[in-house]
Amino acid sequence: MEKNTPNGYFWVFGGLLCILLISIMARDINRHFTGLHSWSEAHGPWHARVQLKYGFGYTKGLFTWAVGDPPTENPSRYLDHPQLTGLINAAFMAAFGINRWALRAENTIATVVILLLLLKILRRLLDDKTALLAGLFFCLFPLIGYFGIYMWLYPLSFCSIWCYLVLIKALKDGPEPGAIHKWGLAAGLFFGLQMSWEGLFFALAIGVHYIFRCIRRRQFPETTMLAILVVAPLSSLILNFAIMAIGHGWDFQRVLELYKWRAGSGEMQQHDWGKWFAQLWGQ
Repeated sequence: MEKNTPNGYFWVFGGLLCILLISIMARDINRHFTGLHSWSEAHGPWHARVQLKYGFGYTKGLFTWAVGDPPTENPSRYLDHPQLTGLINAAFMAAFGINRWALRAENTIATVVILLLLLKILRRLLDDKTALLAGLFFCLFPLIGYFGIYMWLYPLSFCSIWCYLVLIKALKDGPEPGAIHKWGLAAGLFFGLQMSWEGLFFALAIGVHYIFRCIRRRQFPETTMLAILVVAPLSSLILNFAIMAIGHGWDFQRVLELYKWRAGSGEMQQHDWGKWFAQLWGQ
């Protein structure tokens, strides 16, 4: 056992942190969805209920806006984001029941997984006490306590980071790199991007780190590692765009317009970088 943790019981303290986190997030878990952020949060349960009530034959596995019995013949679908999250939400609602707290329970589970991965990574990068202190701060952040991490992007991405650090042998007393870590890295990068567009930033961060590490060490990138870091996120990105194109009836112009809107002005009539930076520094 590690000597720098009181009595060496690292995972005992880690378990207590998990209990603390669950007790914070479980408070008023059946509350109504009200307020600015909670209106957006309510979309997840709505889409999950539609999947369960009307079936995949109706929803095609996509985020679908529908009510009524029978529902409208040609429902509106939400295609702005990757779709896998909706299927996982439906699975959790099928397990916990069609109610308000089902997806909050899922969110709590995902946030506990993140906490465990955070402890696991920081313990090997730094030391036990620093890892536990960081875990405590994570539990006590009000934003974490109220919102959690909300989706499985972060557990998948943190799993990718762990596998990557194992593969480059950056962890103190870490496990020996193996095929399971390569598959874990590839799966984490691929499915992370299936959860959310932000998965691309995690893939980019890991890829850039690996390239600069190779440059600093004056060595060529390993072929398998480079292939994983390129092919896994790129194939996932292509799949996301293909799903969007199919959902829009292969109208690539609508996909392009959506990208330009999301990456540019958004809900503003036009994007003014000067005003954007002024608001940024004014916060």
